[in-house]
Amino acid sequence: MITGMCGGLARLVAARLEADYQVIGVDPRPRSPHIPPQLAFVRADYAKSRMLDVFRQHELEGVIHIGRRGVTSENAYVRFDQNVIGTAKILEACARHGVRKVVVLSSFHVYGAHPFNPTPITEDQPLRASQSIPELADAVQLDNTASTWMWQNRDVRTAILRPVNILGPSLSNAMCRFFRSPVLPYLAGFDPMMQFIHEEDMAQAIEQAYRHDLRGIFNVAGGSTVPFTLALALLGGLRVPVPHLFAFPLVGALASLHVTFPAHLMDFFRYPCVLSDEAFRAATRYAPTRDTSTTLRSVRR
Repeated sequence: MITGMCGGLARLVAARLEADYQVIGVDPRPRSPHIPPQLAFVRADYAKSRMLDVFRQHELEGVIHIGRRGVTSENAYVRFDQNVIGTAKILEACARHGVRKVVVLSSFHVYGAHPFNPTPITEDQPLRASQSIPELADAVQLDNTASTWMWQNRDVRTAILRPVNILGPSLSNAMCRFFRSPVLPYLAGFDPMMQFIHEEDMAQAIEQAYRHDLRGIFNVAGGSTVPFTLALALLGGLRVPVPHLFAFPLVGALASLHVTFPAHLMDFFRYPCVLSDEAFRAATRYAPTRDTSTTLRSVRR
């Protein structure tokens, strides 16, 4: 079973697995026309009883939980209900119905962006995002919920993945929407190092985590680390420096001009949050196939 099936990343993962597995896609949204007709699909809220019916009706070997709501997509109540309560319900059902393997998609955002972050950040670093960014509290709690469950259910091979910014032509997350804007604002005087991973490389990473029966928490990165201003230069478009003093007041004005500027991620445009994924590469022999330039340019296709 793969959650978040109406999203582009889940469909890419399903395409990699459907030759060897019977894949069942689940999503609270109506079935997307992009989902292949031969793929079984169930519309279900992760926190409701319809979700449990999938476990009762199918003998699931594994669950890949990709369906996490982004902070810009729903109000805080809905995000918490799906991201935290829904994840807990899915994991409880996995334990109750004898699921053997679980992969949970988290995010590098849980580490937070801070001027004193070590470089690179390894998996044993504390999750500080909710201390300065309340909008990311549900992302941190999702990660903590999955981590606690993993250690309490050691008979299940559980992998929690914390990827860097995932980009690609079929995705619509906050960073992809920002990079597709005709105007690309950046904070004057700040140029943090950033990491990006192509959607196909991320799908490969999730597939390998599942096939290798991984257990543990793993960072996942893509190609080289680049300064943010270089990333904007590779994208093209009109780059606009914004003085930090006026950044937050200008967010609303930019939105009125159809420029998506994720205000809750402002610190990530100021301070570096660079991950080490050596543990994941050693465990799976994963290697990205797209360099950073290709990954960035793919967003505007």
